[in-house]
Amino acid sequence: MDKIFSKFNGMSKQYAKYRPLYVKECIDYILSKEKNINCIADIWAWTWKLSKQFLDRGIEVFAVEPNEEMQEQAMIEIGENELFHLVLAIAENTTLPDNSIDLITVGQAFHRFDSELFKKECKRILKKDARVAILYNNWDRSSELIQKIDQLSKKYCPLYKWSSWWLANHELVFQNFFTTYEKKIFPNDYHLSLEIFLWLNFSASYAPKKWEENYEIYRDELINLFNKYSNWNTLIMPNNTILRIWYL
Repeated sequence: MDKIFSKFNGMSKQYAKYRPLYVKECIDYILSKEKNINCIADIWAWTWKLSKQFLDRGIEVFAVEPNEEMQEQAMIEIGENELFHLVLAIAENTTLPDNSIDLITVGQAFHRFDSELFKKECKRILKKDARVAILYNNWDRSSELIQKIDQLSKKYCPLYKWSSWWLANHELVFQNFFTTYEKKIFPNDYHLSLEIFLWLNFSASYAPKKWEENYEIYRDELINLFNKYSNWNTLIMPNNTILRIWYL
């Protein structure tokens, strides 16, 4: 598999432990839109988070994931399940059969795809009139806490520029690419310990690494934020699960 995916090596256990689920009401809503969903393709499935929420409803899942370590961790987390199939492939070339899928889901990954090639692949593997559902857990950027984190990231994370551009312009990206789609927002606040709060921030691709100059000061400032906004060692981070769903 391409080297671009190897940067996630060594992160699978942390992703499985710390990455949050998508809110139940969002999954319910997706399934309410189409009554005959028997199999889905979960594209760039990471370790299992979104796939398992459909498996728990008795739906067959083809989890397409380009990183072998993530796949191995998914098998550990889910265990033996005849409805769960791991596929080592990329979003733009899933290797799944033509016209075989009732629903495509993408969790926290669409921004990593070649969108034109991905759209062609969706049309190839989806059955007629089937849907694509893209989900993101997004921090509520109207909150004071998230704005403080944003300020720290701009100050101490040189790579934050592209991420902040995506956050500011992602709706335009969807509008330019898809003709029509429905957007739904589901509240999904996180209740975080300091350990998880730090991991969520440092797991971002723009965050400084331990050996880099700004790591310690960025970490210290994040701890100060946690201490300021937390109660009884728990911080409530305002967050929404955002769903965009459409026919291609």
